[in-house]
Amino acid sequence: MTAHQNLEWRHGAPSWHFANATERANFNPTLGRPIGPYPLADRDLGSLAYQTDDNSLWKLVAYNPSVVWEPVGGSASVDSVNGQTGAVVLNAGDVGADPAGTAASAVSAHEAASDPHPQYTTAAEAASAAPVQSVNGQTGTVNLNAGNVGADPAGTASSEVAAHVAQANPHSQYPLSTSLATVATTGDYTDLANQPSSLPPNGAAGGQLGGTYPNPDVRGLRETGGPTLLALGNIGDGEYLRRSGAAIIGAAVAGGGLAILEKIWTEGEFTHTSTAFQTYHTFNVSAPSAGDYTLIVYYMWSADTTVNDFLGRVQVNGSTVGEIHTQEPKDSAGSGGGAGTNQRHPCTRILEVPLNAGANTINLQFARQGGTSYEVSIFESFMLCLNE
Repeated sequence: MTAHQNLEWRHGAPSWHFANATERANFNPTLGRPIGPYPLADRDLGSLAYQTDDNSLWKLVAYNPSVVWEPVGGSASVDSVNGQTGAVVLNAGDVGADPAGTAASAVSAHEAASDPHPQYTTAAEAASAAPVQSVNGQTGTVNLNAGNVGADPAGTASSEVAAHVAQANPHSQYPLSTSLATVATTGDYTDLANQPSSLPPNGAAGGQLGGTYPNPDVRGLRETGGPTLLALGNIGDGEYLRRSGAAIIGAAVAGGGLAILEKIWTEGEFTHTSTAFQTYHTFNVSAPSAGDYTLIVYYMWSADTTVNDFLGRVQVNGSTVGEIHTQEPKDSAGSGGGAGTNQRHPCTRILEVPLNAGANTINLQFARQGGTSYEVSIFESFMLCLNE
């Protein structure tokens, strides 16, 4: 189909019809008038052309020196962009360019180089070629003397030492040999003035002492009521001393008993309103061996309620021992007036607790039972751990 065939010349209708983009590109502007083979003129700018192969519409925007068409609406399509199709996203490399900042980075790297222009002489190269620039601040023909290098003229030291030695008393901080006692120069004990009448013992110790002087050790005891000497025998940990004939030996406590292992006393009041147990204080106990021990716990408590319980418990190494202390205040007007924290209630508990050998952690904790939020308090606690 030629450009001047099948043309329509009416308002709003295409002025030309083209079979495809090739035919539209080869359009001859000298034969382009819709009403005859006349050259295009300015009044033809904005006229429309219809391309039948893709139903696209094009507008004439220039004809001199060449014909330029511009797509109208969204009917025209792009076959490819820089060889890419689909949803095309171009970068600098796709259009033959460097990424943004490449030039600036290259210049910065060049300027940061230690020797970016090897054709020039650097300060280090200049110093290497002439390593000495000056001598003690002098240049040219330099002649130095002792003063220039912070030194004394030759012979100064020997002269001053000779003058020092020639003095009668060059070291007045020390006594003159003529003023010392005779023993200071002879080292003979007989020349010592004010000789002591006796000297400290030395050598092997005797009697109830053993070892050697000056650090002997005690090997026995002498009775105050008689001349009998009592030798010290083996005494174990935790044993008491007992006489057995002429010896003092160790013996266990008859019938066993209780010994205090650890104890702690805590003052001050701690109050909260949580149903979760809170720790009032922590009792760290070191047990000599694993086993059951006696724990005595005393504390004062209060609760700001007459319908719910105060809860108290003892935990050893994270586990609760014994029953949880559950108690409800019954007096709505305590001795201090009012209810709750104005009341003071004592509690004493004696528990058998399992301890590990070495370090153990015992926590005294308390909480409220539930219901409407109310305060619970604990104060003035005492813990005593006994070793049976």
